[in-house]
Order: sequence, then C-alpha cells, then structure tokens
Amino acid sequence: MRARRALFVTYGAGHIAMVAPVIRELQQREPGIHIDLLALTTGAHAARALAFTPLGYRDFAHWYDASSLQKHAAPLLAETRHPLIDEKETVAYLGINFEDLHQQLGAQSAAQAYAAKGRWAFMPLNFMRRLLGHLQPDVVVTTNSPRSEEASIAVAAEMGIPSVCMVDLFSPVGDPFLDRTLYADALTTISDFGKNNLVAGGVPADRIHVTGSPAFDGIFSETHRQESISDRIQRRWEGLKIILWPGHLELLPHGMPQVTDPAEFPKRAEKVLRDYVAENKNTALIVRYHPNHVTSFTPDLTQDRVLWSDAALRHVHRDIHMSDIVIVQATTVGLEAAIAGKSVISLDHSPSRVVFPCSQQGISRGVHSFEELPLAISKAINTPFKSALALSSSSAASHVVKVIEHLLSTAKVSG
Repeated sequence: MRARRALFVTYGAGHIAMVAPVIRELQQREPGIHIDLLALTTGAHAARALAFTPLGYRDFAHWYDASSLQKHAAPLLAETRHPLIDEKETVAYLGINFEDLHQQLGAQSAAQAYAAKGRWAFMPLNFMRRLLGHLQPDVVVTTNSPRSEEASIAVAAEMGIPSVCMVDLFSPVGDPFLDRTLYADALTTISDFGKNNLVAGGVPADRIHVTGSPAFDGIFSETHRQESISDRIQRRWEGLKIILWPGHLELLPHGMPQVTDPAEFPKRAEKVLRDYVAENKNTALIVRYHPNHVTSFTPDLTQDRVLWSDAALRHVHRDIHMSDIVIVQATTVGLEAAIAGKSVISLDHSPSRVVFPCSQQGISRGVHSFEELPLAISKAINTPFKSALALSSSSAASHVVKVIEHLLSTAKVSG
C-alpha cells in the first residue's frame, strides 16, 4: 500500500508562516506521509529558509513550449520582478498562468482580462489538473489566497480529492474570499469571530473549524520571551511600562482613495507616543516600523527610554514580549500582541482601519483621536485590557492537522 500523499499550495512569506507548522506537525503525527509543497512567489524563499524543498512553477515548465512561456511572460516581467524570486520562476509562473488563460478564454479575451485585472485574472485550472494528476495527492491543503490556491481547490473537487483551506484572518464583509462559489471541504479559522464572518458570507457552517492560526503558534516560543527579558535588564527598563509602536504607512487597498501623505499619520502617532514617554518617567517606548516602510521614517536615537527597533534584525515577537502595551493602526502585530496577552490600543481614526479593524474584532480597545491616546495609555497601565484571544491555544497547528487527518480517514473509508 502506497504512503498517503498531501499537497500544500501557498504563496508569500506570511502564509508560509501559517503552513510550515502544519507540515511539521503532520510529518510528526504521520511519519510515512509524503508531502509536496508548492510555494509560490516570495513563499519559496521563506520555505527554503525554513529548510523545506518547495516546488514551483519552474519545476513543471518542461510541460510547455519554452518560447511560448517566454513570449507570454516577457511583457509582464518589468512590473512583477522581485529580488527574492528567481527570474526563471517568474517566467514560468507568468507564462504558464497566461497560457492557461489563453486556453480558457482565447488570446484576445485573455489579454483583455489581464489588462483589466492583472494577476487577479489568473485561474490556472488546466495546470492544476495536470499537477494533481501527476502528484496524486490524497488531500490538498491551501491558504485562502486566490489564483493557484483557489484553482487547486476547484480541481481537487473535480477529481474527488478532499481539500482543506486555512483562512488566515477574519474574513470581514468585502473580503474577496467570500465571493467564491466553491469552497474547500473543510475550512479552518482563527476564532469564533472569523467563523461567524464566514457563515455570514455564505460558507456552510459545518465545514468551518475554529483552530486558531498556526502562524501565531510561534508567539509562545520561549526564545523570544527570554530575549525580551534580557533586553529589559540590559536597558535597565525593569519595572517600566513599555509601549510598542509597530507603525506603517497608510496605504489603502487598490480602488480606494489614497492618503495624500501616507507617512503623516504614523509620524504624528510616534510624536504623541514620544511626548507621552518624555512626560511619564515610568514608561518606555519601542518604535518599530514595517520593514517595507521603514525608509520613509527618520530614526531619532537621542531620546531617553526609546528604542528604535530594526525589523530586519529583531523578531517582532521579541518586541511584543518586551512590551506591556501595543499601539496599532491596522496590522496583524496587534493580533499577535493580543494573543500574547498584551494590552492593545488601536487608532480607530487611522485611514487604514478599514483593512484590519482591530477593535471591531475584539483585539483592542479603540481610540478615535490622538488627543484620546495619552489617557487610553494611562488607563491601560492601571487597568490592562485583555482580548478574548489572550493566551489562546499555542497548538493551532495540531488542531489543523486533526482536520486534515479526519478528511484522510474519511476518504480512506469512502474509497
């Protein structure tokens, strides 16, 4: 009898962080299982950094005419190049997806679809049919991303292969994921709030499993907790109430009116926080900007009791553990901090709040102006706010694996 086989399909470093713990847990619980990981775009780099050997589109480019792939990809390369992605993978990804679009729509309609939607037009069903036929998985596990992930779920349904979709966050109203007409056999989500949103969006309730997010299991790692304790001692910040400001540019989703100066809001927030720390000697501040945005901000290294945290050098969990209070605009750092048991305050007047409304999701206590922020911090010092997500299970990966195992056992019985 051949070993069970699982295919994971995902993209991006953020989603690899959710997938990797599940793969490791599945390997531990099912030692004989064969796992293929199709890791796309920056996900391949992140997967290799975690000692995985991922597959990519380039591994299957030999199924196609090389000159055709190059012809399809060449006009699109300039706008899609990324320093962490090998150009051969980019050519294969674009070429195969565009060829698939040609096969489905014809050359003219494919060109029009790409012009209107960009990569959102891709739905590589034919490629996935060939891939699943080649790899012969017994279960397909994806994240909730579109394109390759969505296509793999659709083809798995065609072929009678059970599928699991790991939903990363809360699926609020307006999430494109809720526009789908076909969902995986099982979906996992972070909390009851996420489940309720999925049900409201039309996902059958009996398919949804509240497991937590494996991406956040790492927040319970003792390594970063111990580093944070050492940091407090080294800086002589023991006994201080430490505020973390994980700021970012105010960038709104495509199609929404953009902010004139996306750095203005976070700069003003940083000033309010610096002024608060200067006036309150029992506090300290960690300033940490998003790694993709940090060049838009000038570090001030002169103020007492303020640490400028370089996101390229310090893990975000280290800064979260070091802090007592976390101030956010619209970032999953707020969610991670809430899970770690920190008091989270969200700036609900942030333009980007629409992307990730923390207070609405029960992650934070919200304020509606910069003038309210100092009082909210003082209140959090005296009466810490704890989210319902605080210190939730650190074993989301094992819960997701139980869902996968259930599907595998069901498929075995029915097959």
